[in-house]
Amino acid sequence: MNVLGILGRFNIQLDGHWVKGGTELQTLCPFHDESQPSFYLNLERGVYYCFGCGASGNVFDLIEHLTDLSHDEIKRVLKGEGIEFSVKPLPKRPKRFLTEQEIEILTWYIRGLNYFLTGEIKTRGEEAKRFLTVMNEYRDYLINRRGFTMEAIKHFQLGAIPFAIHNLNKSRKYIEENTGWYWHWFRDDMICLGFNPNEIEQTLRDLFLINRRGSDYWFRPAIIIPYTYQGEVYWATGRILDEFIDDDFPAKYMGMKGVPKEFFFNHDALNEYDEVFCVEGEFNAVAMWCAGYRNVVSFGGKNSLTDELIEHLWGKRVILYMDTDESDPEFKARTKALEKIREVARAVGYFEMPLGEDPASFLKNHSREDFENRYLSNIVWVDEDEWGPHERRPRFHKPQIISLKEAQSLTRETFRQIAEHLPAFSGKKILINMPVGTHKTTGIIEELLNKVDCRILVAVGQHNLAAEYETRLQKNSVLHLFGRTHPATECAFRHQAEELCEAGYSYYFAKTYCGYRCGKPDCDYPQQKKQAKHANTLIITHSHAYLFDFLTNPRYGNDKRRLVVVDEMPKLCRDIWFTMRDIEDNLTIFNDLANYLAHYPEMFGETLAHVELFIQVLLGMKEAIREGEDFSPTLELGDRLPEKLNQREIKAILKLVKPRTDGERLRRFMLSELVYALDNKLKLFYGWQTDGQRQPGLFYIWRPKFHPQATVVFLSATTTKDYLANQLDTEIHDVVGEQYYVRRQNLHVAQLVNLTGSRSRLVYAAEGTTSPNDTLRDNLRLFFRLCLRKHKDERIVIVTSLGANKIDEKRQRGWVKDRVINLLSDIAEAEGRKLVPVSTQDLEEQREFTFKEIPVLHHGMLGTNLFAGYDVCIELNAHYYNPNTIIEDIRAEYGVTLKRECFRKVKDTFKTLDEEFEIERWGYHDPKYPEYSELVDEYLRNNPMADMIQAEGRILRGEDRPQWVYRLHNVNIVPYPNKVYRSWRTMLRKEFGYAPIQGKAKEVLEWLRANVGDGEFTLYDIPTEVGGYRPNKIRVLRKLEELGYVQKVSQGKWHDKGRWRLITL
Repeated sequence: MNVLGILGRFNIQLDGHWVKGGTELQTLCPFHDESQPSFYLNLERGVYYCFGCGASGNVFDLIEHLTDLSHDEIKRVLKGEGIEFSVKPLPKRPKRFLTEQEIEILTWYIRGLNYFLTGEIKTRGEEAKRFLTVMNEYRDYLINRRGFTMEAIKHFQLGAIPFAIHNLNKSRKYIEENTGWYWHWFRDDMICLGFNPNEIEQTLRDLFLINRRGSDYWFRPAIIIPYTYQGEVYWATGRILDEFIDDDFPAKYMGMKGVPKEFFFNHDALNEYDEVFCVEGEFNAVAMWCAGYRNVVSFGGKNSLTDELIEHLWGKRVILYMDTDESDPEFKARTKALEKIREVARAVGYFEMPLGEDPASFLKNHSREDFENRYLSNIVWVDEDEWGPHERRPRFHKPQIISLKEAQSLTRETFRQIAEHLPAFSGKKILINMPVGTHKTTGIIEELLNKVDCRILVAVGQHNLAAEYETRLQKNSVLHLFGRTHPATECAFRHQAEELCEAGYSYYFAKTYCGYRCGKPDCDYPQQKKQAKHANTLIITHSHAYLFDFLTNPRYGNDKRRLVVVDEMPKLCRDIWFTMRDIEDNLTIFNDLANYLAHYPEMFGETLAHVELFIQVLLGMKEAIREGEDFSPTLELGDRLPEKLNQREIKAILKLVKPRTDGERLRRFMLSELVYALDNKLKLFYGWQTDGQRQPGLFYIWRPKFHPQATVVFLSATTTKDYLANQLDTEIHDVVGEQYYVRRQNLHVAQLVNLTGSRSRLVYAAEGTTSPNDTLRDNLRLFFRLCLRKHKDERIVIVTSLGANKIDEKRQRGWVKDRVINLLSDIAEAEGRKLVPVSTQDLEEQREFTFKEIPVLHHGMLGTNLFAGYDVCIELNAHYYNPNTIIEDIRAEYGVTLKRECFRKVKDTFKTLDEEFEIERWGYHDPKYPEYSELVDEYLRNNPMADMIQAEGRILRGEDRPQWVYRLHNVNIVPYPNKVYRSWRTMLRKEFGYAPIQGKAKEVLEWLRANVGDGEFTLYDIPTEVGGYRPNKIRVLRKLEELGYVQKVSQGKWHDKGRWRLITL
């Protein structure tokens, strides 16, 4: 028996027509309402697929849906009647997602329909006036018969085909000769936006908005209901007016064909509310919204609540509503939906309404209070996962001391708990600030990322760490995203991209260089952007996170990523500056655009209002700079400033500006920067920009915004909870690590604390320009020589300062690093070693070093385990950041301007493993603002001190072998030192067994320095009155050789035949 015979056995009749040579039946879908058939049943394989709603399955699934029988019952009936039948599944169809251009055109298409419905398009000739009166019928349907408000119509962008009622009974010839179709009007209007008319028409055909006969898809009178997200339209359906539903056309809805729903109706509500109503039917959602329930979303029909939509409910408290239907008296669809929602939601409940009643019909005639009393008071909660993060900060002053293994176990256990209860952590921000070597990166990969079933975003400091995540993640569809400037992208204009994009001129680069001008039609950059949207796990560097809307951008799929990991903590906020030139260039752009839009008031009325708002803001900013004052857009504009700018209009402005603006002005088109400031009601501070030419301007502090449903886990060995909360301007819900001190085995930390002064003092010592009384240069060289000899069998790494505003780290090796290498390289060579400068690019390329090579790197080089096998770390640094650097960073992070004269030496407590004592360090004291002192201390703990801790962390990865750290600075960081020294002499004696020379040896050494210099000498060159007789001279030279002051350069038969040279310390 064939498929139709089996369906007939269960009294199921499908009417349609045959396609593909009679092997498939095309008919109306039984799963959703539609007017044109999009349901296909394959008779050979016994499977079906609907291009309208995405429903698919085999013949047994179809019978189960249309009857009350289960799979087993169906097969039992067939077997009892001797009918044998098996199904052959079709290959899985790839999902059809809209391209960026399709989204843009669909958004404008719906925008036009909304303008017609709301009456914002007034007239277009005498013929148009007659059709616009028809729109009153649509408005009457929504406002009087449905009880909706004009505010709701505009909010949801409901629309209507203006000519559908008039064209309904007209011939095709009459329509095309007189009124035309809506898509004709739309195509012509889009030319003013710079679109090609043929491109517009082809896109509309691809979206099935033009049917095969050339008419509008929504040719019957209907209310067009778009599914929008962040101002863009991703799907739409048409609700046929009741009086136009008949036997020839029984369907109520005409949904877009071939495109799945990516988002809910009113999807933006999910970003604003923790508890949401999820209801069947878009008009039910509109009715509840009008009644004040702004936290309502809709999935459309019963069978449209797909797994992809349910994924968006992650971590929410969901209240589900489905209509009571005669076709589903046992609520099977609701039960199935509740089971799936429970897997992702923190809590799920439902409410019921009687047959024939729904929220839209009830709220039309009753109040919100009646609705709550009768139905919402009876919500049934299925279950609720109340497990969530509980802060484990210490109740005691001193941190709890634990071992490294205990810390590693605690870190992994934390990740396991998050994985087991991930939906309960929705919207939470968790800081893991355990010390280095406690398995933060490996633990989060193995215990969390590889065990959860959701989309993930990982942000790291450098590409080499991104590659480590990419290698170790055991997941499908992992994408490591590169920018235009990275060599892996192979952009022909990479150097221009590096120069322009990093300076904020990405628009200018895109217009001037990008757009396939490089001759690569398969350019990796746009290809990666397309792949990112559908990647299960996306790995980025922090430079991507600095893009204004990247962390929530649906075009990268980040609106669906429910777990975000930030590894190697970046600076999470930055200054956004507006100089006078920036403001004048942007005023020119906006004024030119306003003049253009004034010619199209019907189409661009709302866009023009936004442009005029930006002009007002820019004029106010310009005046504030002239007066040297701060500027507050909220105070300046008052009620004229909306709660949120319309994203649809912002995208329209960007689309209109790009083709009409010359490249030089486009270099600093600051639309995104202005939108961020206005939407977040930020105050702009007056100040002087110091990057490049010093000039006055206004600035605000930009902070990244994470998706409100995402669980964000920060991994850092140094960042404190309070500092992170200030950076993000939000609550940190849990911290693990701040309350513990990890005591390491086999670790010896020796610290010299008499080194005060600036970075320049270290550099002057390296250049030999110290004063005669300053012995820093000699002491550094002596320390290094002794260290090399003590650790001749160990691998050594040197960490020093970077040097401010002196280098380009990608191309050069560093200002201070070069001086340190010049100071110590001859000593290293004498001991068979070589100092090698290390740059960020070396780390990205995973450069390897030999045993004889001693890498020299600077503080702040993060995200590498290249030095995990090293035994000795030498820190050559004599200070915190200098006051000028602190002033600039505090202004950028806190919006506070400090005074240079308020920096002074202050007393501070220095801690070791066994004791505490006082020491001097840089501090800040302003009697007028005493709270700034704590602010500076917080900054120091999380910046220069954090850099030093991270630098040592490059080698502190375990405790299975002895390791040494020598700190030549007075900054108190963890791990606390075992030994603290206040003088060079004590440190050199205790750590290396070195004692200064005395007696005859000292006399000989002074004579050699005064008379021989860099030359060679023999035993007989030393006068007898200085060195004594021959045996005594031999003993003295042997001692000097042992201490490293002289070196034998040629070996004679006897001691008096050998030649020597003096080693300069």
